[in-house]
Amino acid sequence: MDFIKNIMLAIYCLPFWKLGLFLLGWTAIFFYINRKFQKKMWWKCALLLAAAIYAVVIFCVTVFWREEPIQGQSVELRPFLSYVRYANGQEEMLRECVMNVVLFYPMGLFLGAAAERKRYKRACVLILGAGMLLSVGIEFCQWKFHLGFAETDDVIHNALGTGLGLLAAAKGGGISEKLLPFRVQRG
Repeated sequence: MDFIKNIMLAIYCLPFWKLGLFLLGWTAIFFYINRKFQKKMWWKCALLLAAAIYAVVIFCVTVFWREEPIQGQSVELRPFLSYVRYANGQEEMLRECVMNVVLFYPMGLFLGAAAERKRYKRACVLILGAGMLLSVGIEFCQWKFHLGFAETDDVIHNALGTGLGLLAAAKGGGISEKLLPFRVQRG
């Protein structure tokens, strides 16, 4: 388990430009593999299994593997407070926001690539809902058991990460924009 924690810590500490390159490289490799196998039923099952394992890992890392319980106020329901804190000099808040997006990006990517094209709009809504439900569950456990700070911003950024993963899966999988439940603005 320390191995997974060390990998996540190493990713967390990357400079933003290296994080961007890491995500682009990882996504490109995923697209290459997905294009080769996307029509195979075993690949869809593998993607669903990967998403389930990844969800368990996220939950364990953010809830069970905390070092010590946090004392005092551990819930913050004001949305976008992290940006106010960043503007007031707490520079780590920006990294926290970005990492909350990055944390849920693979979830949207895996599930979006596994979704059926016939029902892609519905699948997108369900996948976003599943990402938000996982995020709310994590935040609830952090609050209930004093294992971290439960913040509305975390749920917002996790949902954004899931959505970006979905969008990447759609673009990389050749999904028509007509099948997306949202429109991509150009120029």
